[in-house]
Amino acid sequence: MLRKLLLVTSFVALIFGLQGCETAPEQMAGVKAESAPAAILKSPKDTRQFATLTLANEMEVLLVQDTSSDISAVSLALGVGSFQNPANQQGLAHYLEHMLFLGTEKYPEPNTLQKFIDHNSGSWNAYTAADHTNYFFSLPAEKLDEALDMFSDYFKAPLFDLEYSDKERNAVNSEWSMGRSQDGRIIHYLSGITGNPQHPASQLAVGNLETLADKEGSILNEELVSFFNRYYSSNIMKLVMVSKLPLDQQEALARKHFGGVENKYIEKPSVKVPGVTATEMGKKIHYKSVMDLKMLVLSFPIPNNLDQWKSKPNNYIVSLLASEEPGTVAQQLREKNLAKAVYARVNPSANDYDGNFEIYAELTDEGMTKRDEIIASLFAYVDLIRKHGVDEKYFLEQQAINQKKFANMEMQQPLQTAIGLSATLLTFEPQWAIAHPYVYEKFDRKAVRNVLKQLEPERARIWYISQTESATTPVPFHEGAYDVQAVESADIKRWKALAASMQYQLPAENDLFSKSAVKVLPSTLEKPKLLKDTDGVEVWLTHSKQFQGQKGKIDILLNTPMSSANAKNQMLAKLFASAMNSQQLSLVDRAGQAGIGIQFLFNKTDFVVSLSEFNAKHPLLVERIFTELADWSISDAEFAKAKDSLRQNLINREKSPPIRQLGDLLGRQLMENSWSREEEKTVVDGLTKQELLDYKGRLFTHNRLRVFAYGNYDESTVLKIAADVEGRLPVKRKSSELYVRKPMDPVAGKNIVYKEALTGHTDNALLQQFSVAEKSILSKAQLVTLDALLGNSFFTQLRTNEQLGYVVGTAASTDGDFAGLLFYVQSNNKDLPAIKTRIERFQKEFLSELEATAPEVIEQIKTSQLALLNKLPSDYHEEMGPLLSDFYGGRLDFDSKEKLKAEFPNVTKEAIVALYKSLVLNAGGRNAVVQLKGSSFADTEFASD
Repeated sequence: MLRKLLLVTSFVALIFGLQGCETAPEQMAGVKAESAPAAILKSPKDTRQFATLTLANEMEVLLVQDTSSDISAVSLALGVGSFQNPANQQGLAHYLEHMLFLGTEKYPEPNTLQKFIDHNSGSWNAYTAADHTNYFFSLPAEKLDEALDMFSDYFKAPLFDLEYSDKERNAVNSEWSMGRSQDGRIIHYLSGITGNPQHPASQLAVGNLETLADKEGSILNEELVSFFNRYYSSNIMKLVMVSKLPLDQQEALARKHFGGVENKYIEKPSVKVPGVTATEMGKKIHYKSVMDLKMLVLSFPIPNNLDQWKSKPNNYIVSLLASEEPGTVAQQLREKNLAKAVYARVNPSANDYDGNFEIYAELTDEGMTKRDEIIASLFAYVDLIRKHGVDEKYFLEQQAINQKKFANMEMQQPLQTAIGLSATLLTFEPQWAIAHPYVYEKFDRKAVRNVLKQLEPERARIWYISQTESATTPVPFHEGAYDVQAVESADIKRWKALAASMQYQLPAENDLFSKSAVKVLPSTLEKPKLLKDTDGVEVWLTHSKQFQGQKGKIDILLNTPMSSANAKNQMLAKLFASAMNSQQLSLVDRAGQAGIGIQFLFNKTDFVVSLSEFNAKHPLLVERIFTELADWSISDAEFAKAKDSLRQNLINREKSPPIRQLGDLLGRQLMENSWSREEEKTVVDGLTKQELLDYKGRLFTHNRLRVFAYGNYDESTVLKIAADVEGRLPVKRKSSELYVRKPMDPVAGKNIVYKEALTGHTDNALLQQFSVAEKSILSKAQLVTLDALLGNSFFTQLRTNEQLGYVVGTAASTDGDFAGLLFYVQSNNKDLPAIKTRIERFQKEFLSELEATAPEVIEQIKTSQLALLNKLPSDYHEEMGPLLSDFYGGRLDFDSKEKLKAEFPNVTKEAIVALYKSLVLNAGGRNAVVQLKGSSFADTEFASD
């Protein structure tokens, strides 16, 4: 029977009321207790209904009824991941994840579910982690039954067809190729191969053509089937369904579709050896990075203490280490111009048996010359915490902050909910699935001290990361190089000597946090209201229709065409935002700890100060920020640090996967005022501090002040904030008209071509965009509908059947008021002429498939797209999104979404076919092509224009 869970409306009573009381053993265990789950603890703002059941095959199911959304989402997590890979077939778990999409006994055609989901405006994907694998999708609720029939067959009767098995090895290989030059992946892999060689983290998790192959005594397809038969067992699966359907209907669907998944009665596998033994502790690991990184990382192996999750000893220490309050190590290292940022992370189960506690320092150029001093500083601060920082007052502050955050927590979107909960259920009982990050039950001094004992120099693995490291050992299966040396007693002695004279302070009480609740204003403005539009000051306010609470978002813009006039101004604008984020890091950190977001950014044409989340202190923060900005200055060290950060960003973007570079490069070709990446780098190298000061003066003297407020504000508060900002601008300020930087209008028959040979990545990539040469919202609706048909066919043929590349897709696009259609491919096995020729052949061949499409399929896509546009937002960010987009785009009727919805009834098959012929096949619009040639293809040609 379905076990309905009691709904909880008071988190405080059930969690924080436990302090000082005896707690039942099963509650204290928290992690996978054997007792039946109690009520799911949730925020009072959470209106969803929950239920759990265990199927006869022991699959645990969590059902969520969310009547606020017409979208249903499903996620199934399996307690098996890359740690279970056989040593002779590294990457097998990830390879199997790919293979499940390629046909089952009931649905033998590859990508059947994906096609169904695409035609219903949904989404789908999967991932393989170290300790689990997750499969998920979302689509309209009325299609859930059909989708579940296809989805559940993955886990009952996959075909593992030999034809596709061999092809999909290439897809896995392409995915490996895409990430082999990415520092994050390389460092993660290095952490494993420099650790315990008996631990599975020392293997290649993603796999490639070398590791996934027939070998003596190991046939790949036999190993694949064996892995599925051994591990894909219902009793270690966690299923989450989120839908507006009543819980009893969801229960019936779960039983109908998943009751037939086989129970192999296996124990959830676990790793029985540590990721790091004493042999691998006390090491200096020098990594020569691919990107321009300057980092120092102190990594400490720690016992897996997940069973102490209610007292949060790890989080307690992380909060103190990362604090940017005056006198702390993070603030002092920045003040001395040795570090740009200091922070800490902990994953107590990173290696299953044990975990890692890591302290990061992002270094300046000066810091790179004083790394011993920085290491000594970090150890000195850890010692300060050990001696004077194990104090209940810090715990109580964190407890109160998290209590308030949870009490005001918004519901996540259905797919986010399903994915997060299914993975969480592999570790936590259902009752804690939502609440566990926010539970601070009681201060455990002993647990904190036990973690601090692990943070000793003798146990540290110290990472020196930069492009200038003296490292000669190639990283297997990746780019980059590394070397490992022992931490000598002389090193520790030197660090301790340096630390002896250092003095730091523990953080003071956070003056931006208040326990008291703020009055929630009624939602009376459901559409943005213009409160003021005089003297170059434009002020808007709107309330949330569904999520009015103690939160809000206010964006304050200084809008000016000056920042886009030339490459120098553009770079100065970015440099100013970078400098502000660095200078104000202490304030940003303090606000973040209190649940308040602060950002400084440059948004194409605007310098933006953005405040979000708990908004009671927003007026105070605006006053503090603009008081400093009114008389702003920057030191030589701060200028050098901001300039170096900007330069790093400009250099590193060219070493990201080519698919991520295509959009930026396309935009540069289409934008009226645009400059090459080389021009930008050259300009940044020559910038001076005085030029930045002059730019700031011009920005504040000549602008349009724009304010957009959303959420728990009244009109007088927003107008007072705007007046406060205006009053801190120069007396001689000149107002300007609204300026929105837009792309060039497309011209029919015009071709735009961009070609670049990459040095920072091996793969090729090509993007082609067809743009309609007239402003038409109907064209956008038509191309969105077309893409739902086109995308799956393009992916299945070029990716699944032909393995042209790992990243293969299409998308409807918008440039200003003009609709477009994108085709894109990243490949490690085809040259650019072959990619372009194959895309063009597909475009011609697809016409017959489009013409043969039944009209009712088009109607279904239209219906699902409208349902997607009409659905209620899942949180206030989603609700606010279209309004903010219109505000920044200068569409001040705030009706773009409504206009698009109004056009879908006018979409017809005949019109789509005609548009496809005209736009794609007959050059009726603008054709833009971006080609990126990877370093592995340096001797090949670009595709012809």
